[in-house]
Amino acid sequence: MSEIWRKSIKARAARASGPALFLSSLLFLPAAASAQPAAAAASDDAVATSTAAETGGPRESLELTIEQAERDSLKSSDRLKAFGKFADSAKEQTSASYGALWPRLTFDAFYRRQSEVPETTVNGTELMFGSHDNYSYGPTLKYTLWDTFASRKTYRGNQRLAESRDDERKNAAVQELLETRGDYVRVQELNDELKSTYDSLLLARSHLKDIMTRLHAGAATTLDKAEGEREVLSLEIQYAGTQSELASAVKTLLAKTRDTRFRDLSHPGAPGLPNLTLELRIDALDRSAANPAGGDIAAPDDGHPRLRSQELKAQSLALQADSVKAGVYPTVEAFARAALEYPSVGPVIEQINQNAIGVVASIPIFEFNKTIHLARQKRLESDTARSELDQSRRDLLRDFDKAKELLASLREQQTLAQKDVQNSAEVATLYYEHYKGGKANLIDVQTADNRALASRVNKSRIDAQVLNQLYLLKALSGKEIPND
Repeated sequence: MSEIWRKSIKARAARASGPALFLSSLLFLPAAASAQPAAAAASDDAVATSTAAETGGPRESLELTIEQAERDSLKSSDRLKAFGKFADSAKEQTSASYGALWPRLTFDAFYRRQSEVPETTVNGTELMFGSHDNYSYGPTLKYTLWDTFASRKTYRGNQRLAESRDDERKNAAVQELLETRGDYVRVQELNDELKSTYDSLLLARSHLKDIMTRLHAGAATTLDKAEGEREVLSLEIQYAGTQSELASAVKTLLAKTRDTRFRDLSHPGAPGLPNLTLELRIDALDRSAANPAGGDIAAPDDGHPRLRSQELKAQSLALQADSVKAGVYPTVEAFARAALEYPSVGPVIEQINQNAIGVVASIPIFEFNKTIHLARQKRLESDTARSELDQSRRDLLRDFDKAKELLASLREQQTLAQKDVQNSAEVATLYYEHYKGGKANLIDVQTADNRALASRVNKSRIDAQVLNQLYLLKALSGKEIPND
């Protein structure tokens, strides 16, 4: 808020009604203020009336800096937790595929009962070559000697996928930070607008006080009184609407930070405003916009987490395509087994220890090109990811340039808006002096006051846009990755 405007309000109110009338003008005007001239004395007293709820009573206080809001939002975000779990699942998948590069030790067992057993008669003695009951159990060691690097490429592809998802989590953290900053700036903007509206409301009540005094002295008309009351009522409506928007913005911000301490958020505002249920002690918008942190911001490059994620995803899919394609080539596997088997081969039916080593080779003969089609699918998915990467790179650079140009324009508007606030305050003061001297009518004074209010609201909105564009540039740059 411009100090010039605040001093102007105080000076004009003091000249209009004296110290006592100025103090009384700090209170809300009740409905009785719109009564007809017949109740002029009662109406004059009603202007200074205020209820206890408007001037005091228990209220809660929210003290929150933007840095604290950022920390709380990143810590409590369910979206970031979901991305973290998603990345962890890919890491587990990588660990699982790493096991395929090493020998596998298993314990195998089987049991079989057969109805027929070969037998013969030797010297009148029946000999059985086997048994109806057959079983075997023992450890088996297996190792893939050759699979055209399918297992190794699967492992490397899963590594890239895990890295890709970790960068997705980082990009989500950047977006979470941008959203939280935008919500905080929105609260700052509306809080400033509420203070500006209240200052204008005080001035309008001061004018109404002066009109009532002049009306009793015969220097003002009932039309002036009606216009003054209408102006006060209009500003009260505007104040209530802005406060409602501020309440909604505060709820959105607190939902981000998961702050549930406060019972009533319906009437928030800066300390010193009337009829509050929640005092807002937050960073001042004009100071934040005048001294933003960050300095020069570099353009996005391939280190941006969004671009890295898509690049790693494309690499992962390409490796998976190579791994699947390796399935059309031979696979060679060696094994070693030690087992306890029953029965032994021969006429002596007994349980024996059987050790064996061997090599198994396998090659697909006919599968209706299943493996070829699966490999092509992965390759096309990889090409799609690379096309998306190229588009994302162009989008980031385009949006960064647009945001940088808009920020430069807003900086110029910010300087002009500050001058507009000062000039509008001076013009409003001059119009009021001319009105008291009979050189201007009340409509001119109200128009000048409304123009002054509009200039302050416009400056708050430009300050908010400056901050939002600055935060957008940081997000597009990708250099600021929060440690969540």
